[in-house]
Amino acid sequence: MKRFKTWLLAPATVTALLLSTGTALSQSQVVTPIAGTVELEGLSGGGELRMGCANAAAPAGQIRVTESYASLDIVVEAKDGSGNRVNTSTMTLMIDGPGFSECLRTDSGLIEAPGLLDRGVYNIYVGDSGGNRQNYELTISQN
Repeated sequence: MKRFKTWLLAPATVTALLLSTGTALSQSQVVTPIAGTVELEGLSGGGELRMGCANAAAPAGQIRVTESYASLDIVVEAKDGSGNRVNTSTMTLMIDGPGFSECLRTDSGLIEAPGLLDRGVYNIYVGDSGGNRQNYELTISQN
């Protein structure tokens, strides 16, 4: 009976440890080709200023383009605690990859970044130029 109780505690302990890491779980790698839309949620800002753009502690996600190039739509939207869009003028989106870095800003709480990315790995940062923290939803889809 003791053995059974130990095995019941092990999954709960592992789950608690994983949940306590936060940042590691919120960062996901998206590999092309993408079928459908990938949605990620997180909290913007909280870190160092990267190239005058994203105050982000870690990438919100990572895109690994496996083809010669991929046509992608990357959208980030500021949200409140209930999931409703928030009008903010300080949220930033930074896409950083091989030979490419782009910083986009918003004046409405919505940033849309359609474009072509060459083969390689790209870090996606969701920051805040005002140093604030804001809930967001990041969506990535491939055309």
